[in-house]
Amino acid sequence: MAVMFFGTAPVHSAPPEKKSTPEVRQADSNAVPRSLFIIPTNSQEGRDPFFPNANYLYEASATKKPASPNAGIAQLKAISGAADKKLAMISLAGTNRTLAEGEESEVIASSGRVKIRCIEIKGESVVVEIGGERRELHLPAGN
Repeated sequence: MAVMFFGTAPVHSAPPEKKSTPEVRQADSNAVPRSLFIIPTNSQEGRDPFFPNANYLYEASATKKPASPNAGIAQLKAISGAADKKLAMISLAGTNRTLAEGEESEVIASSGRVKIRCIEIKGESVVVEIGGERRELHLPAGN
């Protein structure tokens, strides 16, 4: 056993070569780089890395004009009542409201609650304020 141990010659390997370290450049200023995130409009512009087949990103980026409460179609259905106490039936967002001059009511539209106020009742028309916007509504032809 001693022969085997002393009979082998020690083998030394060459020391590892020192690799040159790349130069570290100092930034000219202490400015923090800005990250810019852009929501893609189609799959070629980008995708969610966790859900690559998802389409929710592209649906959200489509610019949809929100429905304004003032954009609802308001119609004057009828004018009734005595000469000193006239009433106007107004249809807004599928809901009919009967209002006298100076009265106010709320209508629930798809975009939320909308205030409607009757300002003046004329012979064939009504001046109303819908969501802060004044309009004059006319009776439909044939009434």
